[in-house]
Amino acid sequence: MTKKTFIKDLEAGASFDDTFLLYQSVLKTTKKGGFYLDIILADKTGKMPARFWDATQELQMRLPQDSFVRARGTVELYEGKLQASIYFAEVVPDENIYLSDFIPASESDPEKLFSELLSLLDSVQNKSLKELVKRIFSDKALVEGFKKAPAAVSMHHAYLGGLLEHTLSVAKLAVQISDSYRHINRDLLLVGAVLHDIGKTRELLFTRAFKYSDRGLLLGHLIIGSELVAKIAESIENFPPTLLSSLQHIILSHHGEYEYGSPKLPMTAEAIALHYIDNLDAKMEAVKEATPTEGNWTDYNRALERRLFLPEIGDTKSE
Repeated sequence: MTKKTFIKDLEAGASFDDTFLLYQSVLKTTKKGGFYLDIILADKTGKMPARFWDATQELQMRLPQDSFVRARGTVELYEGKLQASIYFAEVVPDENIYLSDFIPASESDPEKLFSELLSLLDSVQNKSLKELVKRIFSDKALVEGFKKAPAAVSMHHAYLGGLLEHTLSVAKLAVQISDSYRHINRDLLLVGAVLHDIGKTRELLFTRAFKYSDRGLLLGHLIIGSELVAKIAESIENFPPTLLSSLQHIILSHHGEYEYGSPKLPMTAEAIALHYIDNLDAKMEAVKEATPTEGNWTDYNRALERRLFLPEIGDTKSE
């Protein structure tokens, strides 16, 4: 089924009749005691709140959350924001869906990116760390998830393959930083860069829409990643305890501040470096995705907590 109408193109006053992902479907009570479905429609271009008035419990059961539905309705402004009013919806079988219409995906080949990442890991000299990453990436299910997962639900690299793109970028920067600061343990920083977000393969769900798993909400990817690394390290004979603690510390502290979810502040050269590299790559991705809406200025960017000035300044390369 070819999708023609995307959420980013819907404007106030527009009518629609197309297929969407039912990201949310909750039966609620009106002030007068009736029922309506509080809905969020989604596709690869974004999300839109919607209401299905005069709803029933039977209707909610026929329109389960995370299903694909053909919906008809209109778009209106409500308290300054776009909202859809739906008057017809029916579930569309999965076999009639092109998933690429509903979940944003990287334009890069994940196999090439993963091969490049493995090539970087080939340069690791420490035998314990080399064996650790070998065993971690021998898990076929984990590798498939690693290739497909987004790096986040919304803030940066929020598309299929985003985690792999982000990880490769951070790993490349780690190598450059190691070459500039000789007191940094290159192997430890590189492996920390590759594994810092490995917990996101278990924290996030990404088969239909980007959401958090129960384990992700309860523990978060820092704890999950640290536990995964510790479990594999324990299976390796004579894995140095201090090396394991240092690697776990990189993973647990890479958000940099307590208020950003790190249970520990970065306290080693490698952990400090990884935090700033990770933050830099996330920020640069947010800048890359930003689009001016008023002259050369963007709207307020939630990820960067500011508006951005993005003028056309031509080729900045020196002659």
